[in-house]
Amino acid sequence: MCMRLLQTVFCSTIRHVNTNISMSDPQSQIAAQAAGAALPTGTQIYDAIMGEIEPELVSAVIPTLEDTYKEETADEHEARMKRYEEAFSLYDRCYQAYMDKLTGEVRDRKRSARAESEQHEQAERDQEAEAVLAQIANV
Repeated sequence: MCMRLLQTVFCSTIRHVNTNISMSDPQSQIAAQAAGAALPTGTQIYDAIMGEIEPELVSAVIPTLEDTYKEETADEHEARMKRYEEAFSLYDRCYQAYMDKLTGEVRDRKRSARAESEQHEQAERDQEAEAVLAQIANV
């Protein structure tokens, strides 16, 4: 179940971050991210995950639970608390899977960025060396 939730939450988080960013223009990506493409808040992440597990436990609903369940019996209350405990347990596992995936993707992007940067620097050094060799050949 966590993997399905993870995919749903991660995709909605990425959509939130990537809104209006052109994938074909790296400069527009940087500008858009700096200008207003904010990372999701803790509440947004919590609600995205918990909303798939137990909708009664999302941030907007929690304050209404006392009123919603004011007439429940002791047995009903105990069953609901057990359901909530199971929901929080599943939430913890799904949240950890989400963070592991996100951490891995950030680590992979950092590695790719470093490799791209090194390749670019090497290409510049190669061009400079070729220019020097061309000058020497013309002398």
